[in-house]
Amino acid sequence: MCLNTVTSTERDRKREGVGWKVFEVVDGRLKGLYRGGPWKKRRWLQSVDDRTENYPLGFHMFRTRKDARKEASFTHVSSPGPLRVVKVKFRDVVTTGLGNMGERIIVAKEMLILEN
Repeated sequence: MCLNTVTSTERDRKREGVGWKVFEVVDGRLKGLYRGGPWKKRRWLQSVDDRTENYPLGFHMFRTRKDARKEASFTHVSSPGPLRVVKVKFRDVVTTGLGNMGERIIVAKEMLILEN
């Protein structure tokens, strides 16, 4: 998932919160839809910015479960494996914006997977 509209690129290293992320399930493990994984649960994960977008990159997650489910239902058509919406914690926000359907997205450097 990429941002359709960037609303802020002001980095906030102290900002923390809870959001929702869509993962693909591969061999019972969580994998990023577009990059990375399988990811370990209950451990802070660090993101890398490979400079492939016009905004600072990191882990993309939704502010609401409803928006994450909307993305999962849209992405399910093109995903080879089953998808799961998972609650995550984030910190060190680098970008905020909106997705293709107006959903609010946070991009952060660190993410902790809270549940399966």
